[in-house]
Amino acid sequence: MNNPKAKETLSFEIQESPVMYDHNGQVITSSTHKVISKVETGESLSVMKNSYNPMYNSDFIETVERMKDISGFELSGYSEIDHGRIIFAHLKNNGEFTIGNNNDKIEDYLLLGSSFDGRYPFFIGTTTEFVWCKNQFSKISKFEKVRHTKSAPKRREDLMIGLEIYFQNKKRLYENFEKMSKVKVDPLIVEMAKNYILNISKEDMLEEKISTRKLNQLEVLSMCMETEFAHFGNNALAILNGATRYTTHELTQKEKSFGNIFGTPALLNNRAYEYALSL
Repeated sequence: MNNPKAKETLSFEIQESPVMYDHNGQVITSSTHKVISKVETGESLSVMKNSYNPMYNSDFIETVERMKDISGFELSGYSEIDHGRIIFAHLKNNGEFTIGNNNDKIEDYLLLGSSFDGRYPFFIGTTTEFVWCKNQFSKISKFEKVRHTKSAPKRREDLMIGLEIYFQNKKRLYENFEKMSKVKVDPLIVEMAKNYILNISKEDMLEEKISTRKLNQLEVLSMCMETEFAHFGNNALAILNGATRYTTHELTQKEKSFGNIFGTPALLNNRAYEYALSL
C-alpha cells in the first residue's frame, strides 16, 4: 500500500435489525425504522428509515476490486471515518505515463466512498493532474454518486459500465496527448490556433472588427500559451495546455465546475483539443 495509515481492507461488515423500544414494559418493534450496526461488535452506526438501503462492505470491496480492473489503478488502502460510519477506498495510477521532452507525468487518482448514516451516497471521485499545472481535462464529473435506494444495485452497475467506457476513452486521450507533444508548431500555426479557440475569423482580423473584450482575452490566452511553450516546447500539446490553463486559471465563470466540463470553458477546451488533434 502507498499510504501507511490506510487499512488493507475494511475491518467490519454491517447488519440491519429492526428498531425495538420499550413502551410501558412492552417491547415493541418499529415498522418504520431499523438499526445499522457492525456484525463483529454489535456497535450501532445509525438508525435509519426502512427505505434506506445501505451498501454492504462486501459489495463495496467488490466494487473497489472491479474499479481496479477497469482503471488499472492500484489500491492505496481503505479508510474508516467516525467509527466506520464513513468509508473510503483510495486508488492510484502508478503507471509511468509521461509526455513531452521533460517527461511530465500524468497522475490519476480515484476515491470511492460511502456511509451508513445518510451523510454520503456511494460515490466515485476522479481527478487528473499534470505535475506542471492542474489542467483538469476530463469528460466525467468529479462526483458520480448513487443514493442508497432500492434501485441502487442497478444504478451502480450502470455507473461501472459508464466508467469502463470512460477509461477506454481516456487511454486514447492520453495517446493523443503523446502524439501532440511530438508535433512541432511555428508562430503562424499558434496565431491561427488562438483565433480558432476564441472564434475570431479572418475577416474580423483583416477588418479590425475585434472587440476590446476579445482583444483582452487574446492577450491573456497568449500569455498562458507562452508559459506552456516555455515548459513543453513549441508543440501542439502546449497549445492545448495553454488553452486549459486559460480556462482553469484566467477565465471568469459564474459557477466553477470541476474539469471545465460545462459552458464556455468546455467549449474553449474542446476547440483547443480539436485544433491540436488536427495538427
